[in-house]
Amino acid sequence: MPGRTRKRSSRRPSRERDSFEGYQIVVKWSEEDECYLAHAPALQGCITHGSTPEEAIANGREAVALWLKEARDRGEPIPKPICSYSGRMTL
Repeated sequence: MPGRTRKRSSRRPSRERDSFEGYQIVVKWSEEDECYLAHAPALQGCITHGSTPEEAIANGREAVALWLKEARDRGEPIPKPICSYSGRMTL
């Protein structure tokens, strides 16, 4: 994020996976943003960030819940999850 300096973690996974309500959440380190980005590939535009992988996943879960709520409230179709894995990410 521009204008923010952040101590970088020496442990940066290039790509980690977790899921929420059957929706896969992909987390990866962004050199450009200097944070971990989390997105749900099945839900267009569902992306967030965090300073740690765990924070990015927590924010990703919240983003998925908000995305789904908004789509339901609008009566829009809900995409099927890309991944039905229900385990937890381990670092």
